[in-house]
Amino acid sequence: MILDVIEKSVGTTTHPINLGYNVYAPFIYFAILTHAIEEYGKLLYIQSLRPDQQGIIEIEYEKARGSNSRGIFRDHNVKFALASSSLPPDVTVIHGGFGGNYGRNYGSATTTTWNARLEVLNTDIDLSGNPTNITSQIDLNRLRKSVFDFKNIVLVNNNVI
Repeated sequence: MILDVIEKSVGTTTHPINLGYNVYAPFIYFAILTHAIEEYGKLLYIQSLRPDQQGIIEIEYEKARGSNSRGIFRDHNVKFALASSSLPPDVTVIHGGFGGNYGRNYGSATTTTWNARLEVLNTDIDLSGNPTNITSQIDLNRLRKSVFDFKNIVLVNNNVI
């Protein structure tokens, strides 16, 4: 369902929807996509669990004593890692890097991670109403392809995201 919302907003690579003058809209759709990918990681975690001898499935929700993790179920980075390990780069890379470090983030790819989502959602607004401190770049056609490919993976696996 989340993927449908994005697709209806930006279109597909074969039927793109013009976003007009809102140059910041792709960042919002990117943030929504990162949420869907994190939820997919959570789904993969749940699907990996097996019942013990009494038939009880234990979800690691709270931090284990002495662990740096918040608990797998609540750890954003773990869920992104689970999703990224099972998804192709076409789904998780929204902008390719230039190959060298020519700017703050231009030398690396913009990928669907917790930090990338925070960069978009926790930005400040300047006095002119423009967001500040966004260093990620979003390729709108790659975003469209990512959503299309991700939807197909989810549909093939009979999962709903």
